[in-house]
Amino acid sequence: MSGSFIALNSVLHLSKHELDTMKVRFVDRNEETTAYKEYMKSPSNVNDGWFLWRTKIDRFRIGESGMCLMRLPKNSDLWLLTTIKTIVRELAPKGSVPGPAYMGEEWSSLRPFYGRLIIRYHKSRPVLVRLNTIIDDLTVDSILSSAVTWNME
Repeated sequence: MSGSFIALNSVLHLSKHELDTMKVRFVDRNEETTAYKEYMKSPSNVNDGWFLWRTKIDRFRIGESGMCLMRLPKNSDLWLLTTIKTIVRELAPKGSVPGPAYMGEEWSSLRPFYGRLIIRYHKSRPVLVRLNTIIDDLTVDSILSSAVTWNME
């Protein structure tokens, strides 16, 4: 990376405990569509669906917090912060059909950044990682003046 950059945590101001315990879920695409297309229809498609989805692997536990980063089209190193939530309830029992498996409580203190904060990160790790293992590689690319808009179809 050339020039100066802004570290993600200089904007979010997460505590050491939050950095050490938070997970990051990268959402991109499935066999049918992209997370971006679904987000443009309605942010809840990603924030309550893709982000909290479980197939066979448990992604979260009650009490854990997670950050959702959605890949943006045209540049695979750009990700949009869509939400940060603390898991408060399990919606579906383990081993049930794939689908949204958790209910999360959104961090309202960071709501001004949801849909506006674009993060630069070259993803070379799995879909879900601990934030503290990648925090030094997450930099702020830009902060939009308003949230990404979506269609209300």
